[in-house]
Amino acid sequence: MEKFSELKKRVKNFIDSISQMDYNSVLVATHLEPIRGMFSLATEINGLPLTKLEIGNCSISVFSMNNGNIELKGFNWLPLQNYNGNKNKSFY
Repeated sequence: MEKFSELKKRVKNFIDSISQMDYNSVLVATHLEPIRGMFSLATEINGLPLTKLEIGNCSISVFSMNNGNIELKGFNWLPLQNYNGNKNKSFY
C-alpha cells in the first residue's frame, strides 16, 4: 500500500507537470485520496485530521496554482439539493 507521503509527492509532480503547460484551466476527475493529497498540499494539514475529512461523492473541489504553490479555492461543493436531505434526486 502506498504511503500518504508518497501519494502527496505523486500528486505534486502531476500538478507541477500540468502547470508547465499553457492551460488556463484544467479539470481533473479523481478519487478521495488524491483530493486529500491536494488538500494537504494546499493547507499543510497532515495526519489524523485528514482521515476525518469527509469528501462527498461527486463533490467539486477547486485548487489553483500561484507562484508554484497550490491554493485551496473551494472544497467539497455538492449540488444544492444534497444539503437539504434529498440525496437521491438528480441535479436539476
